[in-house]
Amino acid sequence: MDVLTNEYSLPIGYKDEAGKVHREVRIKEMCGYDEEYMFNAAKKMQPLVALLGLLERLVISIGDIKPVPIEVFKKLLIGDLNYLVVAIRIEAMGKDLEFAVKCPSCEKQGQYVQDLKELEITTLNDDADKMFDLELEKGYTDSKQIVHKSVKLKYLTVSDQLEVSTLIDNPARAINMLLTKSIVQLGSLLSVNQEIVKSLVKRDRDKLLQEINKKTPGINLVVEVPCSECNFRFKIPIGIENFFGYRAI
Repeated sequence: MDVLTNEYSLPIGYKDEAGKVHREVRIKEMCGYDEEYMFNAAKKMQPLVALLGLLERLVISIGDIKPVPIEVFKKLLIGDLNYLVVAIRIEAMGKDLEFAVKCPSCEKQGQYVQDLKELEITTLNDDADKMFDLELEKGYTDSKQIVHKSVKLKYLTVSDQLEVSTLIDNPARAINMLLTKSIVQLGSLLSVNQEIVKSLVKRDRDKLLQEINKKTPGINLVVEVPCSECNFRFKIPIGIENFFGYRAI
């Protein structure tokens, strides 16, 4: 018999075709079969694909949806995916995650323990617009010499991230695809291709990436760490590949 945990609530949730938002999640506690799957899948699949397989095995239901098909996971926003990974990690191994850190100020190496239950979570209302606006500094100048600076961006789904992750060995191309998928409108341009994205100056591209990382709702996997040697505080991302004790996903 499956061992069911307490329910979790997704920060954003899945909206079905009827407009109903499903947030309450039930998770099966990880067992040896799941660990073996995860380890073997990581050798054969892209990390995100392997992770989706793990979610299929462990997420019992999302709201009224049971079982949860892979297409539902793909339609979740990335923030909800990260939240599910954290929930699975807490249920499997507890809330304390220990990982190695190196201070950028004094270069002291050490270990840091993060309470996963204390990670910052940003939610979205059921009827919230899953987009946000941004103003570029230089923008894009089209063939008619019209300058486009106002940007409307959408939050990426798991499906979007799957496509970006196919370019993991080419970070520059991955960033181009990520920005192209994120930008819904640039000035009066309702269609933005990679050629337009590539033509943007670096400071505009950096601003886009920073704002995407800052405003993406869900669970924040960037934590502030104090150096035990010089007391300098610095921020560091805690990658989900560290969540299960070995680099499995």
